[in-house]
Amino acid sequence: LMKICIVGAGVVGSFVAQTLARGNYEVAILDINEALLEKLSLKPNILTLNCDAREISCLEKVKDYDLFVVLTDSDETNLTVAGLIKALNPLARTVVKISRRDYKLFDELLKLQTVDIVDKTAEALCGLVDYPFAQSLWNLGDILIFRKKVALDSVFHNRKLKDLKPLREEVPFTVVLIRRGGQYLIPGGETEIKLGDILYIAVERQNVEKLVKVLKLQENPVKEIFIFGYSKYADRFMEKLNLRKDIKVKFVHPDYKVCEEVSQKYENILAFQGEPTDEELLKAEGIDKTDYVFCLSDNEENNIVLAVFTKNLGVEKNCVLIKLPQFERLVENLKIYSYVLPKKIFVSYIYSYLREENITEVTELEEGINIYKIHYQGEEKPLQKLKLKECNLIIAVEREGKTFIPKGSTLIQKGDYLYCLRIN
Repeated sequence: LMKICIVGAGVVGSFVAQTLARGNYEVAILDINEALLEKLSLKPNILTLNCDAREISCLEKVKDYDLFVVLTDSDETNLTVAGLIKALNPLARTVVKISRRDYKLFDELLKLQTVDIVDKTAEALCGLVDYPFAQSLWNLGDILIFRKKVALDSVFHNRKLKDLKPLREEVPFTVVLIRRGGQYLIPGGETEIKLGDILYIAVERQNVEKLVKVLKLQENPVKEIFIFGYSKYADRFMEKLNLRKDIKVKFVHPDYKVCEEVSQKYENILAFQGEPTDEELLKAEGIDKTDYVFCLSDNEENNIVLAVFTKNLGVEKNCVLIKLPQFERLVENLKIYSYVLPKKIFVSYIYSYLREENITEVTELEEGINIYKIHYQGEEKPLQKLKLKECNLIIAVEREGKTFIPKGSTLIQKGDYLYCLRIN
């Protein structure tokens, strides 16, 4: 078994450890907090070690592991631990979570892979701006998966998937998953799409614009944005938006010094001092006509309340920053349009990196629903005749470095990599 060590048993570390352990890897997880390790100690294939990874005596216990993922809440701690790991095992592959871009310089110095969680989150926010029809986005290399709720005017409404074959002939896409109420369905040709269903649709990135037209998902491009809350995520998002001339950005914050700082840093962003619940101010600035509202403070409860408040002022599209997965369902129940969860974005990136290391886990679509990459070694068969017990649905095929959406008639060849959806 490949041996993987996770440093940090917080929300992300615990999730990564459990998912990799399900993939039949030998996993160890280190943390100084014994309470965080208690539940994990009962899971199969997970070794829990209650020790301080900043001490050599702790890392000595796992120095022969093949891969280290370091993700405590402190950048400095993560880099210190990574340095010690390299001292003990110079050949160890190491992935380190950071939130300051300056620390990217350690990639070459320590020969490791840093992941800037702040920048990845800002990129995800920009993705929502670029693809306003999508309520969530997942990236699988050349493949984009987006989530969309079925409305009355949807081309999917009251139609069976097999009836959409002409559209799939025009632009290859796959409905990989349907959420109906609290249930998840793996769709088949006879599956009828109902009002309120949430669809997860996979498409090749190069075909996104064409698919949007075919499915009549066309939205007006985002030209004006309101941002509430000042966090490291909001700041990096504004930095990216400041480079774009096609979007007008209005930033509202009660602290004059914060507004002054934003104005000085970003010449293309209009900063207004005022309470984010000042209805008169927001209406005067056209909140009801804006294209997207982003609530990005470090307080997720405030973000959610503010999103509901602005929705009542006529805002159609809003996005909240949340930090705990437990808030996901609440956000959806309140009919908030979209959300970003930095920890989940980080996990998706980790899986993309691990995929390159021939680890099959790619990403978590939803809790308990994962996408695996499988190396197919069977005989050549059309997709529609291929039966794999470890795969509920084949989303995409990677062949000779190119990833594409297959049709039922697509011949699956020996040596292909298959992206498989599986409900655990």
